[in-house]
Amino acid sequence: MANSKYDVVVAGGALGGLICAAILSKRGYKVALVDEINQPGSRAGAIESSEHKGYWINMSRRDGHGIIDGAIHGGNTARAFELAGIKPDYEGQSPSWRIHNPVLGTVVESFIGVSMGEMTSPDPLKDYRELALVSGVPADRVNDVAAAVNTALTRLAAMGEEQAWLLIEETFGGWLKRNVEDHHARQVILQMLETQPSSPAEQTSVGRFIFHLKGGAYQKNAVGYPKYPGVGGLQGAMSLFADAIKSNGGEIWLGWKPAEILTERRRVTGLVAINETSFVKTFEARVVITDLPCWDLPTLLDPELLPHDFVTMAENIKSYTVSCAGWWAGLKRPPTLRSTGQKEDVYKWAWNRMIRGEAGERKVYSGIWGFMGGSRGMAPSIAPADKHLMVVWRPSFGEFRYRNFAEAKSYIDANLDYIRKFYLDLDDCIEWSDYQFQTHGAWPGWHLKPIRRHPVKISTITGLYLASGTAEGKGEWSDAEPEAALAVVQLVEEDCGMPISHRS
Repeated sequence: MANSKYDVVVAGGALGGLICAAILSKRGYKVALVDEINQPGSRAGAIESSEHKGYWINMSRRDGHGIIDGAIHGGNTARAFELAGIKPDYEGQSPSWRIHNPVLGTVVESFIGVSMGEMTSPDPLKDYRELALVSGVPADRVNDVAAAVNTALTRLAAMGEEQAWLLIEETFGGWLKRNVEDHHARQVILQMLETQPSSPAEQTSVGRFIFHLKGGAYQKNAVGYPKYPGVGGLQGAMSLFADAIKSNGGEIWLGWKPAEILTERRRVTGLVAINETSFVKTFEARVVITDLPCWDLPTLLDPELLPHDFVTMAENIKSYTVSCAGWWAGLKRPPTLRSTGQKEDVYKWAWNRMIRGEAGERKVYSGIWGFMGGSRGMAPSIAPADKHLMVVWRPSFGEFRYRNFAEAKSYIDANLDYIRKFYLDLDDCIEWSDYQFQTHGAWPGWHLKPIRRHPVKISTITGLYLASGTAEGKGEWSDAEPEAALAVVQLVEEDCGMPISHRS
């Protein structure tokens, strides 16, 4: 248990921490990665269900520590694989979407161009016409409204990064009133924002959404799950990065909770970690990187050492996290569509978003359901052969937090009532099912909100960096943590010079 000296110690083993440790160890730095959870990837990975063998549940708690989507996408993550010397094989691919309004019984397909904010749809006007219809726009106005929506979104997408940064704190509630004359077009754009989801839509940041429209490499390179023997879902990516760290001579200390960042005269000197027996290990290092959410940093060191506005900013970001209810089920076969009598194509229509509202009013985002994987799903390894894994999620976006599990369950059950009507025989397909409840920080609601986020470098403490999904950046929400990690790697090399192994 003696102290050990390193160039870099990484506090947190989610995606940001793994990326930093893998790349820096490859470049010759002596690295130790420390995390309280006993598997690589921390809360960003997947875990095999102890009750239902062969089913891998993506943890993805999306609380700022390891926020990623239901699959690993391209962009910054793909760049991180490349820099770490990893050449992953992938399974699955990005599916298409449906949008449902259970109140009116309307369903829109081929919605990916609008739902994900891309401007590369083969026929964006068709997408906007469909959205206008599901939003309740009169049929004789649909074409004109779609054209007005296209004009407004094209204008936003054409804005440069400098303009986008200036509009971070500008909200759509005010911007639409000043820039879009057509009332129905304003409602359609707000409806689109609800399906992002960014609820309540009026509070969406114009600047953040400009970056979202541009999409970057995040959407264009969506490729599915990296494969790894013996694990399923998102755990494949985590295991690949962990192997890279160890093959480069780095150390991984799992089951050790980061407890204190050590400093002396505003310089980092190391990290203290504690295991399940409360034994202590000290890691001496001139650099500490953490992928923990920003609001956890003041618990690891004296808040007085942080920039004067850091704690306030962190609490502001944290206020946008939300609770989330879920329902998971193992299916022995795909369900049957009630409308056609055909089996659901769980590979093509893996995701279905729901909005609720009467005719003439904007519909509020009310959850999502999908088929995470199986014999013909986004990730075959996530379920046993010839089986399927289904999930229903309902985050408490916008106006409230769930007071208790009973309230959260009531929202999930309302969605299940509709899903059972959409399918003819869902209950006959179910082999097992379980509810899920995450009370705090279950979803990164701050991603499209009009707030400033923290930089990756703590300016008041030499050698301290945050490779966190709460960091400032222009990437998509599930690509934000890899974006921060890559920025940290560059700063460590610029600020800290050569590693121990390269010194004479």
